[in-house]
Amino acid sequence: MYSFIFKIFLNKSDLDENHISVHSFLSGSINSQKFIQAIIEIAYEDFGLKINNNKFIYEIFCFDFSNFIIIISSNKEIYPFPQ
Repeated sequence: MYSFIFKIFLNKSDLDENHISVHSFLSGSINSQKFIQAIIEIAYEDFGLKINNNKFIYEIFCFDFSNFIIIISSNKEIYPFPQ
């Protein structure tokens, strides 16, 4: 069981702005991994999401190839809000 789940909602225009194709994003390319890393950094800056070198997984759910949900999960405590 995971002690933390963080959801991120994206759409195709978010990918287009970052020059990432839907296929590349869903296949876990290096560019899509860098994009997700940038999203995690923004989540840290805006919401206090601290991963602190903990292991985590992310899953991407695709709806009609234009809307996406990224779910970040960890079995260790990741702080989702400023403390």
